[in-house]
Amino acid sequence: MTIVQAFDHTCDIYPEKEAVVEGQHRLTFSQLREKTKQAASAFALSGIGKGDCVLLQVPNYIEAVYIYLGLQRVGAVPVMCLPRHGQRELEQFCELTQAKAWIGATSFGKTDYMPMVKAIMGKFPSLKHAIVVKSEAPSGTVSFSQLLEDIQKAGNSNRIKYTTPTDPNEVMHLGPTGGTTGLPKLVPKTHNNHLSKSTYFARTLELGPRDVNLTFSPLNHDAIHLLNFSLMAIMGQRMVMCPSTRMDDILENMAREKVTYSFFVPALLTDFLHMSDLDKYDLSSLKTINVGGAHCPAELAKLALSKLKGIKCRFHNCYGMTEGAGTATRPDDSEEVVTWTVGKAICPYDEYIAVDEVGAEVPPGQEGELAAKGPCIVSGYFKSEEENRKVFTPNGFFRTGDLVKFDKYGNMIITGRKKDIINRGGEKVSAYEVEEMLHSHPGVLRAAVIGMPDTRLGERICAYVQPKDNKALNT
Repeated sequence: MTIVQAFDHTCDIYPEKEAVVEGQHRLTFSQLREKTKQAASAFALSGIGKGDCVLLQVPNYIEAVYIYLGLQRVGAVPVMCLPRHGQRELEQFCELTQAKAWIGATSFGKTDYMPMVKAIMGKFPSLKHAIVVKSEAPSGTVSFSQLLEDIQKAGNSNRIKYTTPTDPNEVMHLGPTGGTTGLPKLVPKTHNNHLSKSTYFARTLELGPRDVNLTFSPLNHDAIHLLNFSLMAIMGQRMVMCPSTRMDDILENMAREKVTYSFFVPALLTDFLHMSDLDKYDLSSLKTINVGGAHCPAELAKLALSKLKGIKCRFHNCYGMTEGAGTATRPDDSEEVVTWTVGKAICPYDEYIAVDEVGAEVPPGQEGELAAKGPCIVSGYFKSEEENRKVFTPNGFFRTGDLVKFDKYGNMIITGRKKDIINRGGEKVSAYEVEEMLHSHPGVLRAAVIGMPDTRLGERICAYVQPKDNKALNT
């Protein structure tokens, strides 16, 4: 099924159930479906249709939900731009996709998007539309609210006709990623591989339609789209949207909306666990938290297990990437497994191996580069033939760039990343290992290790450390 087919099926089952909440804005599934149809008509009226790429940069506003589904209804391909993406990234995406429109806010946080969007429109003739949400449209742009008003006034009899794609093997959206080189690239996600991964993640974490999920990381991030947006659309979860990443705002949403599940990146999980007044929030509804998006230090996982046990909330250590690979610890895994590993593949039909430099599988327990293939794994980067030749082994496994080893039970242990190996005077040092040691220091809140140029050694090890409570550290 495509995401629209799955969403319509969900709407048929739960028409009066709340689907999405953002502050005071609330939509049931039937109301949300009507909004998506109005959005689709507005896009069709603007000349946006099947196969057209659209730079989608809407923050965590409720409009982001029905804009995305509206684009899906007309067969357009959203390019999932993050709020932090600036002119360099947007230009690269526009050049790759020949995007027909940009949709976003005039500003968000400290970023004013209008100067860069207008500059890109002047540079790329294909970018014909700039559609803004939540504000009046500046000169040269169009208000999304006004587009919807025009459609509503026209009524059903004059609604623009469009054809919604039904092939689940077509591209659902293009997801940005640094890939194996760190340069911005786009990953074509089909409905099948994206929704397959979403479904198996839900099964692994034992999530269902009664769960209420909270998203505060960007909605266009692959993990959030998989574990929040898609679970609302295909399973009927209520999705609570928080545009802010301030911990007070996150916790207020958790308590008010009786959230049962949330995804954290390690940085925000650190903030959450170190909140001095955490007890003032009623988090009794919270049943499941998982961490991903970056390496979770063992000490942070231990702290999460310890603190969350008090409110009977499960903690899952996860691994994933936009290219499709995904693992997670299970509800009945031991503390040791959750602390030191990222569990097993969430999809039973995906294969994961560790390979050496030439792509040959290494023995169990030995470190190698993670390679994966299966229904959740994409077939390559968008318009990047040279990169695709490098990242696939001769037998079709995608090389992730992450260094791993597997324990005797098949759980995956992240040991580093190929590009994060520091060559200090000929000695190879893993930045991950040094970070783990620093995180074990009782006075360290956060630590990051990188290689710095050195005329004698080639590279030297540089550690950035944030102490707890801003106290000086003693070695």
